Amino acid sequence: MTQSSFIAPEKYAEAIRQIPYGKVVTLADLRAYLGQDDSVPFFSGVATLIVAWSEGDDPIPYWRVLKSGGEVNAKYPGGLEAQRELLEAEGHRIIQKGKTKLRYYVKDYQEKSYLFDVKKNLM
Repeated sequence: MTQSSFIAPEKYAEAIRQIPYGKVVTLADLRAYLGQDDSVPFFSGVATLIVAWSEGDDPIPYWRVLKSGGEVNAKYPGGLEAQRELLEAEGHRIIQKGKTKLRYYVKDYQEKSYLFDVKKNLM
């Protein structure tokens, strides 16, 4: 059962904390795991940004949540350069795509060794 309403950022934070070092998920997979309808990606994006920008004693590895297609999220703290450093430190390779508007992606993010299966591992 999916729901189309806003899910509290705390729920996103709980799920993101469980993504292991060296693994990544897409926002769509995280949204599906939390039971949020695909028709409201704006709400999940906002919730994830709230988590990313929140400060506390227990850092939340928000950089492990990618946009569709494995794209790195430039709106996270520190922008693209910070995300690149964090992801590369965990063994990921970042590539550029585009000619006029450059975008950055985690290369081969869908490989089994990188992609964290939220449905299998968090349920």
